[in-house]
Amino acid sequence: MAALTCNAKQKLACQDDGWPMQWRMPSLEDVSEYFQKNVLKNQAQEGSRLEEVMSRQIICVTEGIALEQLSNTFKKVSGVCVVDDEKRLIGVVSRKDLDREGTTVREVMSSPPVACKADATVRDAAALMLKHKVHRIPVVDSQAQVIGMVTRTDIFTALEAGH
Repeated sequence: MAALTCNAKQKLACQDDGWPMQWRMPSLEDVSEYFQKNVLKNQAQEGSRLEEVMSRQIICVTEGIALEQLSNTFKKVSGVCVVDDEKRLIGVVSRKDLDREGTTVREVMSSPPVACKADATVRDAAALMLKHKVHRIPVVDSQAQVIGMVTRTDIFTALEAGH
């Protein structure tokens, strides 16, 4: 994220706090580079798979369910997967989605969902979360059936442990 630091190459005037007076929002590439160099431990960069860190106890609902039926569910979790009749992932509903106008899951769910396969890396999931500004990613099998969920907490715990 060189654009956010003061150096001779950029020839930008810096304020007293070290921030350049003219700066730009970092791109996904800038954030990924910073994240890889400064946050991810070497072990996590290479091989940690989502199947090692994902939560396997997840809640799935169908799109026809009334939102009022989910009120107790969201006291325990911050997001649920929405599946079709064949148990394939078709969307995600988060607490934030409940603020949208609608009476059924179909009307408020985020779709198409951002999802990963179990063999994806922690790094892949972290990058997707940043790119799509989501807090959780369902993990699916080859038939798009939900087998787990990875959250920001799972990602940070994996990084902290050096997975």
